[in-house]
Amino acid sequence: MSLFRPFNPADLVFVQRMVTSRRNFARETDILRAGELGGGPYTLWDGWAYLYHELTETGAGPRRQILELLLPGDMFG
Repeated sequence: MSLFRPFNPADLVFVQRMVTSRRNFARETDILRAGELGGGPYTLWDGWAYLYHELTETGAGPRRQILELLLPGDMFG
């Protein structure tokens, strides 16, 4: 994409070594939960996701505070 600078050859080799597999997740699925030990870093390839914190329950039910939006190309985990 024209918005991103191209990888230099050494960076591209490094990133390709880190990618071990691709996984698809259904909408509204937690990929990671706080306190869980997961695999290595994840890269979002398509769509969008968000990091959130669950707030204490109120009369309206459980609520979330959005901490960060993730867009394609973002790493997390």
